[in-house]
Amino acid sequence: MAAPAAGSATSQRFSQSFSDALIDEDPQAALEELTKALEHNPKDAQYYCQRAYCHMLLGKHLDGIADVKKSLELNPNNPTAILRKGMCEYHQKDYASALDTFIAGQKLDSKY
Repeated sequence: MAAPAAGSATSQRFSQSFSDALIDEDPQAALEELTKALEHNPKDAQYYCQRAYCHMLLGKHLDGIADVKKSLELNPNNPTAILRKGMCEYHQKDYASALDTFIAGQKLDSKY
């Protein structure tokens, strides 16, 4: 019987849950696992949203914007994705876009 791969414990941990708390522990490992998960399920809006969070924590805000836009294409009513998009835009110093995004999120929030 073959020995388990060195990263299998990390893979198992992330494959069970891509929670923000788990991502906070090791954003780079979470990014890698989410990328693998998206290879198997490229239409999962939540995976893109969570991978955007990884990018945010790693300071890769342009990559975060790309992922959150994909998340919003798949699920336009995700308030977390809208918040993350605005945060990435803000950190890119694109304040006008960030403001527009936050206003759109506020409108979405007021619908519910």
